[in-house]
Amino acid sequence: RSYGGHAWEPYLLVEGGGSAGGQQVSTSVACADTYCTIELVSLLETEQTHNNNRNLYMPETQTQYAVTRRTQRRNPRDTAARFLEQVTFGTVREELEQLARNMDATTNDDSLILADWLHEQMYKVPATSHRAFYRRHSTSRFESSYQGGTVTHPCQAGAAYRRFVFTEKHHGQRLRIVHQGGTTNNNWVVLMVANRVLSVLLDSEVTVVENGAVVADGRYQICERPETFLGGTIMIQRGGSCVAVAFGSIQGNPPVQFAPGSTALVPGMVELTLSTTHVETLDLLSYNAQKGDNAQRIVTTRALTEETCRTSLNFDRGGPIPIVFGKLEGQYYAHDPRFVFLENTVESPLSDGGGSLVESTINQFASQYQTACSNAPRSFLNQDSCVLSKDVNACSQAQVTTYGLEVTLDEATLQKFYELTNSEGQPHYIYAMKGLRILDDVQAPPPCQPLARSRWIPVPELTTQAACHQQNGNAVLGDDTITVLSALLTQFSDGTDLVRDIFL
Repeated sequence: RSYGGHAWEPYLLVEGGGSAGGQQVSTSVACADTYCTIELVSLLETEQTHNNNRNLYMPETQTQYAVTRRTQRRNPRDTAARFLEQVTFGTVREELEQLARNMDATTNDDSLILADWLHEQMYKVPATSHRAFYRRHSTSRFESSYQGGTVTHPCQAGAAYRRFVFTEKHHGQRLRIVHQGGTTNNNWVVLMVANRVLSVLLDSEVTVVENGAVVADGRYQICERPETFLGGTIMIQRGGSCVAVAFGSIQGNPPVQFAPGSTALVPGMVELTLSTTHVETLDLLSYNAQKGDNAQRIVTTRALTEETCRTSLNFDRGGPIPIVFGKLEGQYYAHDPRFVFLENTVESPLSDGGGSLVESTINQFASQYQTACSNAPRSFLNQDSCVLSKDVNACSQAQVTTYGLEVTLDEATLQKFYELTNSEGQPHYIYAMKGLRILDDVQAPPPCQPLARSRWIPVPELTTQAACHQQNGNAVLGDDTITVLSALLTQFSDGTDLVRDIFL
């Protein structure tokens, strides 16, 4: 027999008794390059009763068999399930049953039905985007920007706040526990991760759930993924073992809390005032009575406008954002930053390709926090809808490559530029400047100093002052104009670095 992709192995036929003399009898398998032979026994069912009252199968004669081909048609439903599992991200029961019915209703080869399904998917069914689906449904926690994007601001609409301290992001980090006396001789327990205070509990000992042993002050690695609700299991490494801990009466994940007078332990602590009129509860139904009836996760429904948002929270987005706390009806919540996805779809492309976000997340000390451009490369899915960006902040992930192609800037080329940049009837005008030099002309003789390079350009038609006044009978430069320009050039005391290509 063979199963689960393992090698062939003998199968025991007899457990004892009979003509085998109480010994186990097994088959033997010999395999060549293209086939295997197996020595089988003729099975004879007997009524002999063994000590465990099981029927035994006894060998009568031994014969060699070679399995050359096995033909079996799967039932349509199994075939459809196997096929859809391979070609989709996950099917639904309705689609599975429909494909099975199509195969069951025909005498044709199943492969023809499956080929028709593929053809319909590729040429008749509108394409859907896995990226767009992920972007629409993802609510991943992030504490800083990175190449893929940035995170929510504590004051924006849609900012999430949580009632519990620990999240899955704390898994593997070191929890620091510090007991400190309060201003009224109460005992405070300060909880910190990465030197940032997360909560200050009042009169709460940290104990091991299993035996009630008190956990002393110190640093302990969070050795398992925290359960993200009040009272959810929190495991720390203590004495060589990963143990569950309690925080006072909370048998697990403690609340975000600051004992009276303890906010002084959090330098630069930012506390926002949250109102029930501009927040709503998230996932209330997922918390049963054992997990607490109070709202454990809330989200703002509109932007906060208090002064703190414009002053203390005007921070650089290119890096970890500070911990911000909100207070709602006397209870503290911690800002729970979530990853922000910008809409960038075939139907609604991001005009600057994420260029503005790239600029806002530049961090000269930590480049890993800077976001990358989000423009998608051309593909068969978007080639008919690609849009040439006109945004001043437009950027691209692709590195610009110089191919050495010479382009003649004539009227025909300018017309082509105009046509390429004219989208949806909105003209994008192209302007041309005649006589503009791209590079310094080293052959142009300087007007004053021999062998010195100059941005002055000699104009043969204007070799004399008189010619400046008249050209083809028309006034070129008036007397007042020449006087003003001459004064500016001769009396300019800040240098002439910005003076370019002067014609007089």
